[in-house]
Amino acid sequence: FLVPPMLVMAASGYISQQQLNKLANEITEDSTALVLEEGKEKLMQKARDVALQAEVYLRAHPDLVREDFFYDPEFSGIAVQSVGQSGYTCIIQQPEPDKGQNWTIWAHPHPNIIGIDDIDMIRKALGPYFDHFFKVLTGSQGMKESEGFYRWKDPDGKIREKYMALAPVQLEGKPFMLMSTAYIDEFTNKTETLKARAKKLAEDTRNINFGILISAIVLIGLIIIVYGYRLTRNIQYLTEAADRISVGDLEAALIRSHVHLAVDFVNLPLDFIRPL
Repeated sequence: FLVPPMLVMAASGYISQQQLNKLANEITEDSTALVLEEGKEKLMQKARDVALQAEVYLRAHPDLVREDFFYDPEFSGIAVQSVGQSGYTCIIQQPEPDKGQNWTIWAHPHPNIIGIDDIDMIRKALGPYFDHFFKVLTGSQGMKESEGFYRWKDPDGKIREKYMALAPVQLEGKPFMLMSTAYIDEFTNKTETLKARAKKLAEDTRNINFGILISAIVLIGLIIIVYGYRLTRNIQYLTEAADRISVGDLEAALIRSHVHLAVDFVNLPLDFIRPL
């Protein structure tokens, strides 16, 4: 009586908990994916918008040379803009092998890298993560849009994932690209709170289910003990009555009283025991 209900309830609770965990994971994963997709679109749109702004300014100022991009306050304010809390935009030039020019940054939040065309410097800084960065960068060759994930090494040595979007600055004969980049966790942090709440809810539900299961087992156990005790007690009365009759003890009133009590409890017809 006790074990089958206990197993059924335990299985039911386990399946329900697994389904709840699955639902919580799917909700948080879908939310993270949606927020991340929104962040990617935001970065690409930012790259396009700033590239257009830079193009308009450079067309209006044809005498502005690339070496002065960063040092022209008005143009620098256009080319270098904030994206969220940690992101930014910058101007980068595609390689011109015939002029001995490699990838070069001409406008950037950090002035110490302006005009440096040594790609090996970035290769050394990123180490094994350089290939992902370079793949996204070279995807823009031919003045095409390019975007993708890569890992960046912070000054403190911590490796964090970033997303980069590049859009061309449409100027004939000038291979400038507008880069927009930001740390991914700036977008995904928005879903971390939701993920923590979903996890806590799943844990609380698990504890509640466990408490209900234990309480139900205890209750069923008590009911079975009481029922079993009363049942076996009346069956014992019936057995004793049968034994007394078998040896010729015909105290009918006492025996019949016990017999009726036992028979009523076990739902046996009285005719069943009369031959006794």
